[in-house]
Amino acid sequence: MQALGEADSKTRWRLLAYVHKVYCGGIAGLATAAALLAAAPAASVTVYDEHPVPGVGGASAAAAGLLHPYGPRGRREAWRGAEALDAALALVATAEEAVVAAAAAAAVAASSSSSSSSSSSSPAPLPSPLAVGGGVRKVARTSRNVADYAAALAADGGRGEVVRWGTSSNDDGGDAGELAVGVGGIELRRGVVVDVPRLLAGLWGGLLDGGRTKWVHRRVESIPHLLTTHDTLILTAGATTASIPGLEGLPIKPVRGQNVYYGRAPVVDSECSTAAAAAVPPPPLPLLCKKYVIPKADADEVLVGATWEHPGPGVDLFAPPDAAAAASALADEVGGLWEGAAPDGRGGWRPVRAVAGVRGLPPRGPAGALPLANVLTTPDGEVAHGLGSRGILYAALIAGELATAITTANAAALCPEVRRLPLVATPTVAAATAVAADTAATGVADASATKPTIITTDATVKTAEVAAGGAAAAGQA
Repeated sequence: MQALGEADSKTRWRLLAYVHKVYCGGIAGLATAAALLAAAPAASVTVYDEHPVPGVGGASAAAAGLLHPYGPRGRREAWRGAEALDAALALVATAEEAVVAAAAAAAVAASSSSSSSSSSSSPAPLPSPLAVGGGVRKVARTSRNVADYAAALAADGGRGEVVRWGTSSNDDGGDAGELAVGVGGIELRRGVVVDVPRLLAGLWGGLLDGGRTKWVHRRVESIPHLLTTHDTLILTAGATTASIPGLEGLPIKPVRGQNVYYGRAPVVDSECSTAAAAAVPPPPLPLLCKKYVIPKADADEVLVGATWEHPGPGVDLFAPPDAAAAASALADEVGGLWEGAAPDGRGGWRPVRAVAGVRGLPPRGPAGALPLANVLTTPDGEVAHGLGSRGILYAALIAGELATAITTANAAALCPEVRRLPLVATPTVAAATAVAADTAATGVADASATKPTIITTDATVKTAEVAAGGAAAAGQA
């Protein structure tokens, strides 16, 4: 296969009919699959994942889904924030269309199979939306917050995408006047909350309708398992990529995050939870300041998070979630955002369950922890990719650029800020890919022109006469 950036018209058409394999079907994997199929109508995609269906495991399934275009401090827009938000919302809209179409088809099937349909039958309800808008509120808890938010208001220039709000974290809104510690904050009007597990299920359902996709329930233990009978391999396994033999020592740092769901505390006596719960309602909009508090649609649950649990002695990053331990770790910072999270149910709420995932954090640079997606063209080419905690924001944007890079054989389709980290892979991977290339040369049709391509996320892979690129795993802003 020709290196990216050197494609002629014959190679271009061959790329458009490629067989792609994606390892791990989280937000990065499915966004990349969707982008590849959109860019190459004759291509096909097989997704390998250790879970039986999309949206039931991994970091993406545990994500809170908080989506907005600003950086962590709220001072300014994140790197390519508005562009990434547009791409993310377009991906949500695509999945939404598939969910509505599937619900309509199911209703028609149920109606036609019913033996007692009548003109008075009620129409099937529409599915709840995959994203709930209204904005996200940044809470002013410190003088630094006040300065950052003042800068954001000034940068907004009256466009109305960033406005002041309220007099407390539970206030229903209104102009807060001058920003001050403990007096409201700013509201990011374009912010939404995405139901990520349903997004993944809907997106995959839409991809299945095209007849060019397949989901294989399997955990991949080594690169050679996937290096034949395909044209490109995209590893979107996030922090778990390092568990594949030969990919040890990657520059992506695994950090576990737990989100805790709070439910209304049961009534114990006449002085307890009913009155307290009435006094501490769910916030009207998501609250954010280091941690986040997100009201759920039915008003009977509130999601708070997330913990940052770093690897170390005695730390099991992949242990089952622990709601009590996570709530304890979050208590101080979350309690400053929402009084309902007070310990021992004093606010009328208690932790009832938790979900956990492991983020793959890219190295920080002068501009912060930007996504990684490197595509090089030499036999010694390496690939690195990671979205860190902003997977829901950046997955669609990077997937689109990656699909363009693959289908046009042009590495420049990935912006230079993303292709910023040259790395060296282990000899184990170099040997594995060389063996796979030899296998392909003897066992795959037209193998001289289609040696395996390795596209990795949160990983680095040594390739032999191979071009490479990547897209990232999910986490949460």
